[in-house]
Amino acid sequence: MPSVRFHHLRSSQVRARRVLVRHPWIQWSFVLAVATVVASSVQQRLVAVDVTRQSWGVTAPVLVATEQIEVGRPLRLEVRELPIALVPPAAVDPAIGVSDGAVARQRIGVGEIVTALDVVADRGPQALTPVGWLAVPVVESPPSGAELGDRVRVASDGFVLSATALVVGRFDNVTMLAVPAADAPLLPAAAIAGSLTLLLEP
Repeated sequence: MPSVRFHHLRSSQVRARRVLVRHPWIQWSFVLAVATVVASSVQQRLVAVDVTRQSWGVTAPVLVATEQIEVGRPLRLEVRELPIALVPPAAVDPAIGVSDGAVARQRIGVGEIVTALDVVADRGPQALTPVGWLAVPVVESPPSGAELGDRVRVASDGFVLSATALVVGRFDNVTMLAVPAADAPLLPAAAIAGSLTLLLEP
């Protein structure tokens, strides 16, 4: 059976070669079609490169952070001209600016373009709590000195209750912590037992 299939394949190849010899235009038509496809692809890439190059040459005013801004801290911003290709769609319009009293919802690095997702209008715990997290009031024992915007870990009796948490408010001896929703139910009991500790992250 293998020899029969080989013989059939070889016969097909011989017939194909004879056709190409008698009708060379078939081969040249195939070559021309391939060349056309390749040329079209190259042309499209050149156009894309040209559009990108032009966008880098055009600038737009944007608001950028003049210093590193932690969560809940006032915004320190200035207007700069940057290539349009670098400006994200949600960038804050300098002509509109940010509202009085607005603070950072998340950490903003020096020179970063400020977007609508980076800013909240007030300092309330709910405003600073990341999406999908919950704000939980706790009493630390002993006090850690964690301040608004600090990233911490929550521990109790030698166990980590939440590997990532964010201080979103302080009221007298109560600390408002934003934690992932799955961790939130574990914190009140530890706080009532007087064994809840915040581990400060650098």
